[in-house]
Amino acid sequence: MRQLRFRISAFTLLESLMSLFVISFILIVFTISFTNKINIIKGELFILRFERIYRDTQFQSMVRKQSNNLEIVNKKLLYLGKEVEIPNQVEFVNSYNIRFSEDGGNSSLQKIEIYLPYTKKKLNYQLYVGSGKYKKSIS
Repeated sequence: MRQLRFRISAFTLLESLMSLFVISFILIVFTISFTNKINIIKGELFILRFERIYRDTQFQSMVRKQSNNLEIVNKKLLYLGKEVEIPNQVEFVNSYNIRFSEDGGNSSLQKIEIYLPYTKKKLNYQLYVGSGKYKKSIS
């Protein structure tokens, strides 16, 4: 009877290293892209949160009939006795102190400048005196 021989084929060491290199390279490229997208989203979400905090502080001033401050200092946002950490994806150009009067209006013509490094966008909020409203511009 004839003896059957099966030839077992396998990757050589070089082929294994090449496939490992290709897979690793693809994973690293997708991870870097994914991390960048996450940082962009975190920055945009904080901007929405900042706008909401601004409106809430203004609203609380009107409802409680007392003046309130919204402060931005040392990577922190301070309002109504609360403290919010500003993420690394957002950079305020200066420190700011916005004071809301009892009727919800602010008493300055400040310009708040925010830089988003991952999208390279600069947001400017021009505050209007008395009304508490602002004009947002993106450059």
